Amino acid sequence: MNPVDPRTAARRFAGLSALRWLPSGLIIPVMVLLPTARGLSLATVGGLFALHSLLVAALELPTGGLADAWGRRNVLVLSGALAVATTVVFAVARDVPTFAVAMVLLATSRALGSGPLEAWYVDTVHATDPDGDIRTGISRGEAAEALGLCVGAVGGGFLPRLFPSGDPAALLVPLSAPVLLAGVVLLGWLAAVAVLVVEPPRPVGPRGWRGLLRDTPATVRAGVGVAASSRTVRLVLLSSVAAGAVLSALEVLSPVRFAGLLGSTRDASGPFGVLVAVSFLAVAGGSAAVPTLARWLRSLPVVGLVASLLGAAALGWFAAVDGAVVLAAAYIACYLALGVLSPVKSELLHRSVGSAQRATVVSVRSLASQAAGAVGALTLPALAAGAGYGWAFGVCAGVLTLGGLALLAA
Repeated sequence: MNPVDPRTAARRFAGLSALRWLPSGLIIPVMVLLPTARGLSLATVGGLFALHSLLVAALELPTGGLADAWGRRNVLVLSGALAVATTVVFAVARDVPTFAVAMVLLATSRALGSGPLEAWYVDTVHATDPDGDIRTGISRGEAAEALGLCVGAVGGGFLPRLFPSGDPAALLVPLSAPVLLAGVVLLGWLAAVAVLVVEPPRPVGPRGWRGLLRDTPATVRAGVGVAASSRTVRLVLLSSVAAGAVLSALEVLSPVRFAGLLGSTRDASGPFGVLVAVSFLAVAGGSAAVPTLARWLRSLPVVGLVASLLGAAALGWFAAVDGAVVLAAAYIACYLALGVLSPVKSELLHRSVGSAQRATVVSVRSLASQAAGAVGALTLPALAAGAGYGWAFGVCAGVLTLGGLALLAA
């Protein structure tokens, strides 16, 4: 096996990140609109999102440990295969049980794929130079991920408008089209992972799969031990909780709020897809700017605090005003802040862990975010329905401010 040099690894990490998240971008504009068009209530959709988040949280540590024990590429391929299955089920779902099955598949795929690619990149760089720079590569990878989401969101928003409205109870409806296209793209990503993610073999060993599965809990315990013993990791996890709550509000509440301002779910999918695309461009810009901001402010935690305060201000704006244009500007500003925060948290985390537990600790961060997202998906729609959208987004603004203070102390 020929080793991959850091520059090649950075290019592969960025390219695979963009290709992996392009399908998610295709689905995001219709993720809430499709089930509501099928007759599900917003509260039911919130419950499905909560189911997804809780399952991801439950599976994060075992799947992170599996990636550390079995290998990054193997787990990525399994994640991609489940993601393809998700698109098929979600596209044809017409009732709560079928949508729930799609969410279970999606949660398992997300848990498997939440850390291995990033862990592979960092390990590849450190295999050549233990002190090698990962900030630029991670920032570019985060930016490429956002660009993939952006391109997908444009297509996912406008693709349903190419088809005439039909019976919402039909097996396939216009809002199903982006979901099916996402499955096709994921097949291409699977092939790319099989070729480009090169790593030393991690043999199952003489004890076979049973031994590997027995080793996974030990790997998880070691990773959790690292997280529990590191003050920096604990503070990064607190910030991830805040970001998870904010994302829950943006993902569950925003599509319905904008649909109410712009018209029907089908008519709103195009404009909302453009808004999502622009917001992901903001994420890309924020992620790419982190190395420059760190040089200007001379402190990565300070960059995290400034971004958190920007996001909190945008959420407060979102809570206090009305009108599609003003809300769109606040929405974009929120994602700009989140784009800065993600690579900041990643670098702080990777500085504190070694290769043996890296994917597991990344999964711990994702678990914290998903758990907060589950709580948000259950509580924020009820808060918005009872007290108004302003209260829901105002609470998120306060939570994100606390997350920024946690990063400052990291």
